[in-house]
Amino acid sequence: MIQGEFAEATHLHPLWWAVAAYIGVVGSLEVVSYVRTGMLGARALSPLVQRAGLTLLVALLIVWVARFGGAMGGPAPL
Repeated sequence: MIQGEFAEATHLHPLWWAVAAYIGVVGSLEVVSYVRTGMLGARALSPLVQRAGLTLLVALLIVWVARFGGAMGGPAPL
């Protein structure tokens, strides 16, 4: 993804875009919150942000287990 190969990144892990969006949104909210209040980490403690992060983590683990089991091309050949 960093090299601009979005199709390959999606093939390797279809949830990379969700992780990138989550990090971007939470990071932006943190910057805005810090500028307004001077407190860092206030948005990360929000129940909504925590639930979204936990949901994303569970989805990432499900995709990882599915790939390990042979879905989406399966694990990398040895």
